[in-house]
Order: sequence, then structure tokens, then C-alpha cells
Amino acid sequence: MISRSLFSFSSRKPLLVCGLLIAVGIDTSAEAAEVCAGFRMPKEHCPAVDLSVCGPKDLKCRAERLMACPSLQAPPSGYEPYQLKIDFPQTEPEVEERPWLKFAPFKAGSLQERADQSRAYLSAVLSYVMEGNREVDWRVEKNEVRDWYYAPWMHFDGANGREPLRGLTRELCSAPGVLHSLQKTPTDSWAVGFYNAPGGYQIGQVWKSWVEAATCPSEPAEPVDIGFPEGTVSFKLLFITATADQVPFLKEAPGWEAYIFPTPPKPERDFCDAGYVQDVHELRLLQLDIAVKDTRSGNSTGWTFGTFIYMYDDKITDVWERLKPVGLQWGNDPQREQQDLAGLEPSKWWQVPLLEGWINPEVAALFRSEGREWLGLHGRLNGPVDNWKSGCTSCHSAQAVGHKEGDSILERPGEDTLPWHACGTADPKIGEPCEVNSLFTKFFANRRGDVSYEPGYLPLDYSLQLAKSLQFYVDWLNSARVSNTSTGSYTKSDGPYLTGSETGTYQDLQIEVPAPKGANIRR
Repeated sequence: MISRSLFSFSSRKPLLVCGLLIAVGIDTSAEAAEVCAGFRMPKEHCPAVDLSVCGPKDLKCRAERLMACPSLQAPPSGYEPYQLKIDFPQTEPEVEERPWLKFAPFKAGSLQERADQSRAYLSAVLSYVMEGNREVDWRVEKNEVRDWYYAPWMHFDGANGREPLRGLTRELCSAPGVLHSLQKTPTDSWAVGFYNAPGGYQIGQVWKSWVEAATCPSEPAEPVDIGFPEGTVSFKLLFITATADQVPFLKEAPGWEAYIFPTPPKPERDFCDAGYVQDVHELRLLQLDIAVKDTRSGNSTGWTFGTFIYMYDDKITDVWERLKPVGLQWGNDPQREQQDLAGLEPSKWWQVPLLEGWINPEVAALFRSEGREWLGLHGRLNGPVDNWKSGCTSCHSAQAVGHKEGDSILERPGEDTLPWHACGTADPKIGEPCEVNSLFTKFFANRRGDVSYEPGYLPLDYSLQLAKSLQFYVDWLNSARVSNTSTGSYTKSDGPYLTGSETGTYQDLQIEVPAPKGANIRR
């Protein structure tokens, strides 16, 4: 039995923390002091962080210092490590120029105008993202134009967490043929994301509140605002292990060296074996994804998502100028199946335009020619390497933090478990439609960022990075032990913080998690 930390909010009602699962709430009690008397710190390994300055039972000190852990792995000799920039603003940043505000694709009067406005919007955001970053090879801590920040605590996830050269984390594996007919073997993907100053401020506020709760007994923490401010921009660079021989449009794509890990023998999600060993490998750029907090659309989501794909073009000499827009999305098109596609053969669904987005027909045609009917489910937007049974907005809308009774917090939903995609336990072939049922409808509903996907979960305003990092943080808290009690037994096998196998008795550590401000969690 794996131990579960028990968390509670000041409301004393059970609360969950992530479309990836976390902790069940209970009331703390007078027994907390007795529990803490037997408290034993987790074992950590982070070569870049000195924990010797922390007291033997100072959980908060360790939590604060481990926020700055860039990777569980030291960089190989001769390689420059990346710098984890998390010096978040302490006050909400002043509003800067937002070039995308010149365009409003969601208010377009015709399909052509929507396409033109979507392209212009995407181009404006891409220029904003590139400014000052290309000049320093995307070492964002050196950007002299504007500040960009990482999400902390993305190191914890073992062989999938941040590698030490670029801060990349493992993402989905693409089965043979998903990207191109010449792709005969699986390819792994590795990515790194950043937030601008408004987003960094919000992440800093959330983490400040959560770290305050890292004591035993738990200390009261300030309620946390879960909404990102208007003008927040996040972007992600996604690289893959495939070569141009396997995916021809990747010819001359920008490459990064990364110290990447072999696929875990028991992967936590549907990772596949890409056939490499732990070493420095060159990865090639496939996607650049963007997310903008822009409420002008009037949609309850409050976000606009977009993605670009690298595509070789011998007429363009600058490789970064070869990024082509894949599409833009500001809603889930919840009416699509019941209204827009009603009565049509699935083979024609790609011809029906989105009402809350735009798909680049050139990119869509390329993938259709390779046997992929759509990028996102039933013609919605998703990146080429992303889950075709989902969509940009729907995947992010499910991001929250929590834990259901009986679930292991160290296991995440698999490929066929909601909320990763809308097909439930069905396993359709790529391009085949999924059944429209209550789960499907729920997955593609438009919801506000402070409305939970599941009752009892703490929503995180569409931030997948925040959801993952908070889960990893709680996983670390759960590796703390209270020994010499008779509550139950546990066995903890090899992991990044506990080495070897330990069997014994335990009592759950009681930590009180910060509540959201106001009544902005819906049950």
C-alpha cells in the first residue's frame, strides 16, 4: 500500500488538485502534534541544490529550496546547464503593449476574414514570443527585451522530468505513421514552456501560498487566486527524436541537444520505447504552441490557443521563419457533433469549418494526404504530435488538482482515461470518430478557468504546467514519512527520492492546502 498525504482546505471540505490526481481533504486535529513527532523527512537528490542549510525537520526550507531544482540529473561534463528562471514578480506587472490586440478573429464576419485575422493574430503573438529569445538561443534568462519564467517543480517526475541542458520534459510518444508515412518507428517528444511576466506573477503567488503550507503541523496559508491576469502569454517549444529521413518536412529544422532518458520500464502514461539510451541526443523542432489570456472573444474559456509547425521550405533561408501556423482556437465548438456535423459522413467532417477556431487548410491537407483525417478530434485544433482524440482548449480546461479516495497519487490517468481525451475507454483508429455521450459532451464543454472539471477539484485556469508541477510537489510531500505508528503498512520501491525498498508502518502526514480566494470553486 502506498501512503497518501492527507490535505485539507480551510473550508474543511474534500478538494482535489489536478486533471492528474492528488490529495483528499480531512480535518487536521489535536493528533497532528503526535503525528509530527514521528515525522521523517523525504530523501532528495538534486545536485544543484544544497539542502544542508535546512534543519532536520524543516519541510518548508526544503520545499523552498527545491523550487530552484533545475533537474535530478547533473549535466554531462563539458555541457552548459540551463538556468531555471523563477524570480517571479512580487507585484502585478504593468501592462505592456500587446500587438495581438490589433486583431480579433473571434469577431470576424466571414470565413475569409476569420482566416486572415487568425493568421495575423498568430503572427503577432509569435513575434512577441521570439523577440529577445532568438538572439540568445532561447536561454530566456538572458532575454533583454522582456522576462519569461519557467514553472518550478517540473524536475520531480523521474525519467520524464526536466533534463539538465534545456529543461525539457518528456511528452507524448507518436506511434509509427502518426507524423508521416516514412515514420516507421515510434518517436518521443520533449518540450519546455514559459510564461511572460503577468503569468509568472500568478504562478509565483500560487507557489508562495502552497510552500507556506509545507509544515508539520500545517500552518495557515493565504488563500490563492487561481485566475491568470489578462495579457498572460505562455509558449512551448516541442522537439522530437525523429529525423528528416522519417519526417521529411523536418529537413534543416532547428535542433537542440538534450540529455534525455530512456523510456521507463513501467511508464506512468502511454509512453513508448523510442529506442535510445540515456545520453546527449540532438532533437528537432516540430511545434511551437502559444496560449494567450484574451477575454475579448466573449467565450467563457477566456483563453486563445494556437500552434505552429516547422515545415521545410527552400525559399525561406531563416529556419525560424519556416514555422507555419496550424490553427487558432478560443473555444471547444461544443455544438459541432450535434449540429454542424449532423448527417454528414465522417470523411467529410474536415470540410466543416469551426465556429470557435480556424485550421490552416494547407497543414490539414498535408496530414490528410498521410492518412490523418484531422489534427484534433472531429476537426478541432490540436498540434501534430498531440492527442488526436482531444483538442487544445479541451485538454487545458481539465487541468486542476485533486485526489479521489482509493486512487494512488503516484499514478496518473492513462491514454484511455478522462480527462486526457474524449473517447473514454474506446480505442478508435486514428481518424475514426468517437461516440458522443455524456463524457464526450463534458470534455468539450466551454467552462471558465475557475470552474472545476470534476466536483471537488481545484481548477487552475487552463494551466497544464501548473497542474503538473503542483502534482509533483504533492508527490514529494507524500514521500515524507511518519514512522513508528500502527495506522497501516507501506512498501516504497525505487524512486527519485527514496532509494531501495522500504517496508514498515506509517501514519499519513496531515498538510493543509491553501484554499482558493472567494467562492470561485464550483461543485
